[in-house]
Amino acid sequence: MPALLHIFRMQAADPTKIAEKQLLREARLSMLRNGHQIRVTLDGYSMFPLLLPNDVAIVKPLHDALPQLGDIALVELPEKWIAHRIVQVKSKDGYRLAVSQGDSLTRPDQVLTKEMISGVIQEVYRDGKEVDLCSGWRGMVGRSMVVLRPLPQFACRFLLKLKRSVQKLFPKS
Repeated sequence: MPALLHIFRMQAADPTKIAEKQLLREARLSMLRNGHQIRVTLDGYSMFPLLLPNDVAIVKPLHDALPQLGDIALVELPEKWIAHRIVQVKSKDGYRLAVSQGDSLTRPDQVLTKEMISGVIQEVYRDGKEVDLCSGWRGMVGRSMVVLRPLPQFACRFLLKLKRSVQKLFPKS
């Protein structure tokens, strides 16, 4: 993995960490705006099967540009950051806007301005090994999420529900 400042994930449920969490977000944003890459630990299943909880993502700054169609962007929302795929780029009243959507979500997110997009995921590591997002089945999944939308999202949602059902039937010891 590249030598970068590692920003540790804070537990959102801990109310005593709210001020620290805000400072951490501001530090991350400052680093990205100053042209530095950051490393974040992902959480949740909205990008299943491509990205999983505890994957480590290297996020590169955008340098005042919108991400490309199909890129996985780190989007800043008021309460958190999300990593979702850019599924549409459009112009409205002279402004370029983007729409993001999680690979396993059936509905797109809100329309995004470039100010809401903090960076683009450049690399992902799982269990210390790099996950190639561009070739093989992961590359095919990534391209199909944009081209065939919304069919792949429904398929991913089904796989995620199946995975959770199997985990309930056969819990880890």
